[in-house]
Amino acid sequence: MNVIQKNIGEFSKKNFPVSNACSKFNHLVREIDELRNALEHSPAQIKSEIADCMILLYDIAEFMGIDAEQEIIAKMEINKNREWGEPDEFGVVEHIRQ
Repeated sequence: MNVIQKNIGEFSKKNFPVSNACSKFNHLVREIDELRNALEHSPAQIKSEIADCMILLYDIAEFMGIDAEQEIIAKMEINKNREWGEPDEFGVVEHIRQ
């Protein structure tokens, strides 16, 4: 497993021993909201909020026994072979569902 993911998991077990997948996910939702709000502020705040989100994602993966790096690589291969649509009213582009 990724060294960063393992270190984050160890830190989390030590400092947040009663957390579970659901509490970690709820925390991630809060951090994503903070990231969205940070887009109106300084680049330093944006970077910090991105890091918080990534830390929580790696923590959730480690907690669930998932190798996040391996899954990202596999999913990117899928994404490379998909057809992509046009942006919706929010600017979001999704793959075309078959």
